[in-house]
Amino acid sequence: MESFDLRGDVLSLNEAITEYEEGRLTEGETINFLQSVIDNCLVDLAPRSIKNAVNYYLRFGLIGKRRN
Repeated sequence: MESFDLRGDVLSLNEAITEYEEGRLTEGETINFLQSVIDNCLVDLAPRSIKNAVNYYLRFGLIGKRRN
């Protein structure tokens, strides 16, 4: 299971999604989280809200395609 470091806390994907959906992430944390979702090939496992956010942030160049 993937984990995400947000504000020094290590969160599971589900916990990180909850933090995002409840508006608890700063813009920088959101960008890092969504980029991590892409980099770890988790977009297909994420709910629609995350998929939509990934597409929005990609469209405006705030995140990029998968980094190796």
